[in-house]
Amino acid sequence: MKIHWILLAAGLSRRFGENKLLYPVNGKKLYCYSLERMAALAEKRQERLVVVTSHEAIRQELAGEKAEVIWNPKAETGIASSIHCAIRHLGVSEDCAYLFSVADQPFLKQEDLGAFIEGFLRSGKAMGCMAHQGVWGNPAVFSGEYVQQLLSLEGDQGGKRILLASPEQVFVFDCAEEKAFYDIDEKKDLREF
Repeated sequence: MKIHWILLAAGLSRRFGENKLLYPVNGKKLYCYSLERMAALAEKRQERLVVVTSHEAIRQELAGEKAEVIWNPKAETGIASSIHCAIRHLGVSEDCAYLFSVADQPFLKQEDLGAFIEGFLRSGKAMGCMAHQGVWGNPAVFSGEYVQQLLSLEGDQGGKRILLASPEQVFVFDCAEEKAFYDIDEKKDLREF
């Protein structure tokens, strides 16, 4: 089964005080940490990587790169709009799975993300997510049979609602490091970097 790799990079950074995705962290913009690990895995597997954004700076920076850039004109309505943009761009296919990752998780390791996908593909399950000590988080992956449910999400609803509705269909990859799941919401969240 092919994976469509989708990086969600359209958030408005309301709590951060400025565009956190463009914020420099150790000489690299925050979103680049997620982008680079996904790009390496997508390239290795010869699969598509798309970045959904509403930030002109990100769109310009990624022009001609290995990722396809999808513009989300309705990012202010919530994460569901980015999910919809990605699926509409990639097309609906029951032969593919759609992996969604957020652009503000710099501590997640490429090895863990790769092991998660390999485990999901071996599991025979229809969905999957990474977790720490039983708490489900991002990234998450959905087989093509869940595309219509993903397209029915609204506002700030993410895929977790779909995962929780059919837990028997979810492959859960437990990651040992809790900080792998930190979403950077405020500048103080970057102190450990």
